[in-house]
Amino acid sequence: MTKNKSSYYIVVLDTSAVLNMVDFQELLPPNSEVWIPRAVLEEIMSREGTAKLAVLDETLNPTRADATRRWIDQTAQIAKKLGIKSKLSRADIEVLAVCLQLKSLKPSRNPLLLTDDRWMQNFAIHANISFKNVRFPKATTTKKWVFQCSSCQKQFPEGDQPDCPVCGGSLKPKRIL
Repeated sequence: MTKNKSSYYIVVLDTSAVLNMVDFQELLPPNSEVWIPRAVLEEIMSREGTAKLAVLDETLNPTRADATRRWIDQTAQIAKKLGIKSKLSRADIEVLAVCLQLKSLKPSRNPLLLTDDRWMQNFAIHANISFKNVRFPKATTTKKWVFQCSSCQKQFPEGDQPDCPVCGGSLKPKRIL
């Protein structure tokens, strides 16, 4: 059976999508091929989502995917420029890297990312990756972030450390665009 290019989708699942989804086929476009990064599988297993994973495997038979180091590094760089790298888990970075890699390999089939994670949605808007929310409202605009100390108000481009290196106050994300 050949798939019509105009109605064929590659859907990449994030952990939040798997954990929040009730009917796995309900949100998928017709003729979808489902991909799930191995880091997502690990996250689901660590969150006791074994039953969800079994249903997912049975109903959708997803392709296990790994992004190359090049795409993981590129994704981390983009996230750092957006000021959200510290807000993305290793699995989040891998999901986004898989999307970017698929987008470059199959430009006529922009992958569809399923996620409820607002940080990932923000990245997707910036990187022009199509996405769909599962249960919670989706992000509609891209945002850039800095991390501001709640005590001295000094701003840092990344929130890699929990406390301000100047005064020791806590760092909070602050939208700048």
